[in-house]
Amino acid sequence: MNKKLFWLLASILIIPLVAGCGSTSTTNGTLSTPRKTWVAFVSAMDAGNAQAFYALLSSSAKAGAGGSAGDASTLMSRWKSSLFAPESFSKATIAGINENDGQATIKFTFPGQAGYSGSVIMVNEGGKWKLAASSATKPMSGG
Repeated sequence: MNKKLFWLLASILIIPLVAGCGSTSTTNGTLSTPRKTWVAFVSAMDAGNAQAFYALLSSSAKAGAGGSAGDASTLMSRWKSSLFAPESFSKATIAGINENDGQATIKFTFPGQAGYSGSVIMVNEGGKWKLAASSATKPMSGG
C-alpha cells in the first residue's frame, strides 16, 4: 500500500512540474515569437504604456536612441512619429512576417488607408524577440 501511495503522490507532484517546463517562457512574460511581440507592441502603443514599450526594445535600439528607462515616453513618441500611424495600431493588419537568421520583419497596413505601409524589424536577443527599428510610407496628400 505504501508503494502505491508513493507513486500516486509522485505522479501528482512530477506531472505538473514536467508539464510546466514547456510553458515557462510564456508564464514569465517571454515573448517568443515575432507575432506575440507585435501584439505587445500594439498594446503598449495604444495604451500609451511607455515602460511596456521600452521593455520590448532591443539593446541596440535602446543604445542607438541614447535612451534609458526614464526616457521611455520620449522613445515611444519617436517611434509613433516615425510610423505616423493614421489610426490606432490595433486596427493595423499584418501584411506579412518574414523571419530569417534571428531577425524578423513585420509589414503592416491600415484598412482604408491606400498607400500606407509600415514595417517593424525585430531581432532575437536571448530567445526573446525585441523591436530594433521601424519605418513607414504614407500616401501623399491630395492637393
